[in-house]
Amino acid sequence: MHRRARLASCLVALVLTACGHSPSTRVLQPGRESPVGDVVACCAAPANASVSGALVGIGGPAGASVQHWAGTIHVQGSEFATISTDGRGHFAMHLPAGRYRFTATSPSYDDGTATCHAVHAVVLRAHTTAHVRVICSLK
Repeated sequence: MHRRARLASCLVALVLTACGHSPSTRVLQPGRESPVGDVVACCAAPANASVSGALVGIGGPAGASVQHWAGTIHVQGSEFATISTDGRGHFAMHLPAGRYRFTATSPSYDDGTATCHAVHAVVLRAHTTAHVRVICSLK
């Protein structure tokens, strides 16, 4: 029984550490010096963040304005997702907080065969909204 209690203690410490709690946290039965029984520890689900943005074409001849294109946004990070933009290239979605890279394709850019990119990876923070521009560089 002592071996089982030690195993349960190690398991609780591992789960609590993964959840961001101190591994010294122990669940004890009153009057006992070691954990007993089955112990279940849960991590809270990651809080969601919001992201909105646009798929745009930038560059081209001098004086050319930014072009907004319909297309598909590809998200890579702790979650993987795709989302279609509206007709003006706008999109919005919710993701767990974390670091993400945004890319896109559009039939308006090299017939959908080339990939467009956000300039930097984006860190999404819980309960906030980040704004992203995925850029297709025009020549």
